[in-house]
Amino acid sequence: MIDKENTLFLLGGYDLEMITIKQVLEEKQFNYVDKQLSWGAKLSSYKDILKEHTHKSIYGIELTEDITPPKNYHAIDHHNEQASKKSSLEQVLELLELKPTREHQLISANDVGHIEAMKCIGATDKEIKEIRQKERAIQGVTKEDELQAQKEIEHVEKKNNIYIVETSLDSFSPIVDNFEKRPLLLYSKKDLTYYGDIEFLKEHYKEQLEKNEAYHGRGYFGFDSKYVGSVTPNRLVKEILEMNKEKKIRFNTRW
Repeated sequence: MIDKENTLFLLGGYDLEMITIKQVLEEKQFNYVDKQLSWGAKLSSYKDILKEHTHKSIYGIELTEDITPPKNYHAIDHHNEQASKKSSLEQVLELLELKPTREHQLISANDVGHIEAMKCIGATDKEIKEIRQKERAIQGVTKEDELQAQKEIEHVEKKNNIYIVETSLDSFSPIVDNFEKRPLLLYSKKDLTYYGDIEFLKEHYKEQLEKNEAYHGRGYFGFDSKYVGSVTPNRLVKEILEMNKEKKIRFNTRW
């Protein structure tokens, strides 16, 4: 068991997994700092805390390292180069020597691989629905957003074997949760995420991943909103469609 008095956790961007981690830390009375950050949270947001607690073991949860972390800092994450690791929730539970509950297992699977990952651990339709509803609630998705998502799904396009939805919503979850076909390319004026086999994107956008302008988990690949704004979403859509077309041609010519 880690030393409570000399351990401090820093919370990353809010989602169902992060809120659950916060609850676990509160229940077990571990010290943490929560600046109520959103997705894409950066370590620099806790620069003051890092300077103040130089003699404690600090665990940052899903914080992009935009500054050099001190020697007493430990990263907990499961995105990008750490995508092969267990979920952040599972890593925290192991650190605290706690056994995950069924809900913890569902939340972890949801965060790592969405609905398909929950199905892989035998989640029922009811369990999946409940977890996804909780996730959308934390993201601030409203009933109006849910209705708008249904309207936008009705106008899905299919190009180069990719389903494409342009959305006016801030959160993609009400569309992703209600449109099961893959691969899916979902974008707005400031965000873009691809759901499906992402290996070709990881290869093509290596530089963006290294610069933290892009991120990925298991089965999804997205871009930082600043990067999307700098290159425009339409350009990214065209690039991905063209890459997928070339990938399909290469595959077909092998036979």
